[in-house]
Amino acid sequence: MKLSHRHLSFLVALTFPLQAEELYTTDFSDFPVGPDQLAGFDNWTGSHSGQMLHGIDENAYAGRGHSAYLGAEHPSSPTDLVRVYHPVISDGEIETMQFQVLFGIAESFEGGYDTFSFSFYGAGDSFLAAIHFDTTEIDFGIWTDFLHLLTVNIGATTNQWSADLDGIPIFEGPTLFSINTDALPVVGIAAEWEITDPNDPGDNWLLFDDWTVTATLKEDSAPAPLSTQIRRLGNGIELTWPVLARQSYQVESSVDGKEWVPREPIVIPENSTSTASYRDLEMTNP
Repeated sequence: MKLSHRHLSFLVALTFPLQAEELYTTDFSDFPVGPDQLAGFDNWTGSHSGQMLHGIDENAYAGRGHSAYLGAEHPSSPTDLVRVYHPVISDGEIETMQFQVLFGIAESFEGGYDTFSFSFYGAGDSFLAAIHFDTTEIDFGIWTDFLHLLTVNIGATTNQWSADLDGIPIFEGPTLFSINTDALPVVGIAAEWEITDPNDPGDNWLLFDDWTVTATLKEDSAPAPLSTQIRRLGNGIELTWPVLARQSYQVESSVDGKEWVPREPIVIPENSTSTASYRDLEMTNP
């Protein structure tokens, strides 16, 4: 690329996507199959480990491949709650968040009838809200033998929530979940098995897949203006600047400071906290 102008300017900018940023998604395809193969992988944690109460199954629902499950077996000692949990991790302050999960519930053949939930937690593991699916209800049968898509939209700074099941509102939203004016950010989401009678747990179970969390970040949570180092390389130039993981950086060049030409965006991969550089090795002067 030849640039035969006497003065050449470069601009490096951190570009925030107009749509939501994906914070976490998994279809569990990379998880090993078997009981107790969920907690301990990819930041998942769980209660009652080693009791075969949660894990990864294969083709539990025809054609789905790997899916996570919760339930089916009996706890080794009476308990009213078994859960698996995944944290919500973000590089900035979350303004809005969406959680989606594909799930199905198999009812009990033996033992009691229990409740399965997707629950949302704040700082210090404080409970914020939950969507319950109670198998003791007469109309529970509408959920069996099918997979359903649950979508929950959360206004992290306004405490307004909405949710729908297969596109049908569970409750009309946005609904104010707290009269507290302080933001109640979600820091983790759990799949939970609430056992109605700890002495008579059912062999009912929850299957879930395509667990996805997306978010938009507050603009004022963006980093400070970039500090860019410029170094000449013989007949070229190199720009170097600090980066944040999972962000996109745009290099633009101009010969007059008025019209700017974008170069190829630089996308920083997961877990990267170093620097990025851009080189133009064919810059020449007249």
